[in-house]
Amino acid sequence: MPASKFSVRLTAAVLMFAAAVSVDRPAHALDPADARHLLARTGFGIADADAIAGLNGLDRRAAVDKLLASVRSEPVTAPPTWSGDHVPTEAERKSWTPEDKRAFNKRNRERLRELRQWWVREMLATPSPLTEQMVLFWHNHFTSSFEAVKWVPYLYAQNARFRRHSLGDFKVLLSEMITDPAMLFYLDGRRNLAKKPNENFARELLELFTLGEGNGYSEADVAAAARALTGWTVDPLTSQAKLLAKHHDDGEKTFLGRRGRLGADDIVAIILDQPATARHIATKFHAAFIGGTPNAKTMADATEAFRRSGYQLHPLLRTLLLSDAFWSPKNRGTLVKSPVDLVVGSARFAGYRDDTKTLVGRMNAMGQQLFRPPNVKGWPGGTQWITSTTLVARNGFTQFLTKALRRRGEAMLADPNMDMPGATPAVVMLATAPVRPV
Repeated sequence: MPASKFSVRLTAAVLMFAAAVSVDRPAHALDPADARHLLARTGFGIADADAIAGLNGLDRRAAVDKLLASVRSEPVTAPPTWSGDHVPTEAERKSWTPEDKRAFNKRNRERLRELRQWWVREMLATPSPLTEQMVLFWHNHFTSSFEAVKWVPYLYAQNARFRRHSLGDFKVLLSEMITDPAMLFYLDGRRNLAKKPNENFARELLELFTLGEGNGYSEADVAAAARALTGWTVDPLTSQAKLLAKHHDDGEKTFLGRRGRLGADDIVAIILDQPATARHIATKFHAAFIGGTPNAKTMADATEAFRRSGYQLHPLLRTLLLSDAFWSPKNRGTLVKSPVDLVVGSARFAGYRDDTKTLVGRMNAMGQQLFRPPNVKGWPGGTQWITSTTLVARNGFTQFLTKALRRRGEAMLADPNMDMPGATPAVVMLATAPVRPV
């Protein structure tokens, strides 16, 4: 039966509307689910409605570029007042009584707690969650721990260094980490002397920080790198690294096939000449932002972009975030949240800002103590975050946050004139929802 004039006109109208929409809407325009996925992977897991709306409808390139442009090099919250303090000199420490030493150690532990709480405040307050995710990424890559460093201002300075270079020049970041005061203490770089080389940092530099375990270096290369990095220490009067010529091995060395009177800059340049370095860093970025088994094409594209840019981190992450693998449905909702992701993401979403001390304690109970990674390899992540103990801690945090927000919402409803900076829609919903048995 022939189609009526009305049905023909209706079909034509629908086709015209679809064509108009396709012209106005980019081919890969983000819908709310896409925007939520992008923000979750580059933030702390739960994005609010305003952030999602800000990306909704943009094409993938525009959305990713907007996100990357938000990355900061400085914190938005004031750092601890002691962050620039210099370590007591040797002469001062020699005059200390046992009580003085105990007081010093107690003050250092208090500062560690303050530093953790400050960083959580920064994570909660930052307009760029991606910035703090990158700081956390580097904190788990170039690890340092309070147990070995002791002087907490060095840990703060390292945290600030990660923020300055979070998505910048990897060569600069790597060069600065070789002489970073916290790292010189953590991996014994300050004890690496020409007459008695210490290979701790050199080994981790190759095995964990750059090439990856077993990727083209030998024990002789570790020894040569250690010799090239001898002589560095920390000046207690300035809290800066300095090279002591009398403790530096200036002789010829052979490192990864290159021979000469090599020093720190030469070691960095030679390491970056190795294709394995770009692959290793790209693989870690893939694990953090995409997860799953790395796709060969995705990894090849990301590695090439990283090397072609001269080891700029921005093009590396941009390539991964624009890859088909990142947007694939099979890679969504597959990453296990770290304690920091879970706690900070939930608190940001709910507008909870009351007590960062409690939030830090909840993270600790779940197995992630900031500035105290389990070892030089950092936190393994993934399903290892989930144990019978940590699962109870995770459930306990959810109950704690729900109760806290319900109390806040009830107070707000009782007095509408109260100043409630955390009165988000989530708070109101919890305050008005009926209580059900669990």
